[in-house]
Amino acid sequence: MRYLLLTLAGLLSACSNHPWTVKHEVLNAVGIAIVAEQPGKTEAERQRQAMEASKVLAYKELAEQLYGVSLTTYGRVEQGRLRMDEGELRTEGVVRGAEVLRSYQLDGRYITEVRLDTERMANLQETQLAPAGMAMPGTKVVRGF
Repeated sequence: MRYLLLTLAGLLSACSNHPWTVKHEVLNAVGIAIVAEQPGKTEAERQRQAMEASKVLAYKELAEQLYGVSLTTYGRVEQGRLRMDEGELRTEGVVRGAEVLRSYQLDGRYITEVRLDTERMANLQETQLAPAGMAMPGTKVVRGF
């Protein structure tokens, strides 16, 4: 019975589809937002918005590296020519344990650099199990971009 339980545990862990169980990696991502394009009445408001947007975009890039991108395209061909071509990209996942390395303004852009150690993420996943749909402290949920 003990051997059967150990075998089942091994099979279940081998079948896990979490990307951080495959191998240990350190992922880096950069988010860039243009200050002048942000909403806000004052320059300070636009800078704050750009700071937040650059951080979200950096986490989005991490999620894309971890979970991949789902791509859906639509098109119509008439008389051998493409008349319509539309697409939708979607990434969904939980990024836990990432750290912001640097966040700074340069040439009218706000830039945020982040790093994620997938081993740290896996350890946090094991120790901080959250109820479905709830984010734990230190967790960024990135959906649909």
